[in-house]
Amino acid sequence: MNYGWIKIHRGIRDNWVSQRDDYFSAWIKLLMEVNHSPTKTFIGGEFVECNRGESLNSIKTWVRLFSGEWTQSKVRTFFAHLEKDEMIECTKVHGVTTKLAVNGYEEYQSKESKTEVEVDEPKPKKESTQPKKDNSSKTIKTSSGGEITPTDIIERWNKLADKEGLKKTKTNNQGVKKKISTRMGSYKTIDEWNDLFKAVKEQARHLKTEGWFKLDWVVKTDENFDKVLDRWMSWKDREFEKKDKFNDSIDVQDEIDKWGDYDEDDI
Repeated sequence: MNYGWIKIHRGIRDNWVSQRDDYFSAWIKLLMEVNHSPTKTFIGGEFVECNRGESLNSIKTWVRLFSGEWTQSKVRTFFAHLEKDEMIECTKVHGVTTKLAVNGYEEYQSKESKTEVEVDEPKPKKESTQPKKDNSSKTIKTSSGGEITPTDIIERWNKLADKEGLKKTKTNNQGVKKKISTRMGSYKTIDEWNDLFKAVKEQARHLKTEGWFKLDWVVKTDENFDKVLDRWMSWKDREFEKKDKFNDSIDVQDEIDKWGDYDEDDI
């Protein structure tokens, strides 16, 4: 879309997408790419409506639009974060492409004219702001109603470290606990942390001789956390592409969930 313009609210500075240059750039490109007026596209043998604030781009197309070091797995991870923060909604269309809808596109529109449309992005949510000062006591909820603490994360890492020959972390390491708590501000679900440990397990055999591959490095930044997941996902993506090079509708998460059995613990 090469015409028109969008308005960006200053509140975006408090939103988690602004804390990483690659995420912020991708969010702006996403806002500029979605429709400013309704259209119809012929997909899967029938016309599919694409309304204001929506897009029918495939994941591969988003990779090209975001450019740089973006991969299909990184786009999926980014979209998953946006969905969990209720900033977008993604649905499959005929198993061929993805319909992406920006939540609040109309609601936050400030004004219209005959020539231009001015659009505001969704207001940042309270839980998406900077971590609280006391960030060493954060927890994440389990499906059974329990809570996982930074100490639980360290203990889980140490169990895996024993099996895979990785460097263990002391459970009273306050520096690592604070980093884990900070990451819990971005990765708020058990599923995300379970995926991290799945990724670590698969990569440990290749990276255990690398001095930097330890819990302190993994949880140091959101970018490092994503790198571990993205590297693992890219390996899986390559395997999927070998099976079906021309199918962009593979549900990567469904495939990943089939990997391995883990302890009965939530983490």
